[in-house]
Amino acid sequence: MLKFYGTVEFLSGQKAAILTLTDHTGEWAGSGRIEVRSGLRSDLYEEAYKQASINATWKGGRLERFSVADPEPEPTKPTWDEQSEACGSRVMLAFLHRSANALNIEPMQPAARCLNQRPDHWPASMSALRWIGSGGEALVFGTCDASSCPERVR
Repeated sequence: MLKFYGTVEFLSGQKAAILTLTDHTGEWAGSGRIEVRSGLRSDLYEEAYKQASINATWKGGRLERFSVADPEPEPTKPTWDEQSEACGSRVMLAFLHRSANALNIEPMQPAARCLNQRPDHWPASMSALRWIGSGGEALVFGTCDASSCPERVR
């Protein structure tokens, strides 16, 4: 008998969730939007579990495991890691959760950024700290290569 795995991801600010079903090999086996009138997470979870179980049965298997995907993190803001003590220009970005669809649900970790590697089109008066202080993302700066950093203290 085939084994299927279900995952539910609650949509923030909505009375809905996304249900994703995969088979035992990790291949996508279906997905859908679950909505309930009450909008309670417990009702959404129960309805998603029921739908995942029915879909697995229709496909000739059974629902082996059902889990809840972690909620989407807050928008990324730069965080300083331990290596920033050696180089004050190194910025580590928060863990990103890319928007999900049937083919793309994996999270990713962006590379560290260097505040000294400003975009080429910026005017000379624009500073990195002014950009970040005004709410700009650190993703616009070049990636940090700590091994060749001239400011790194050894």
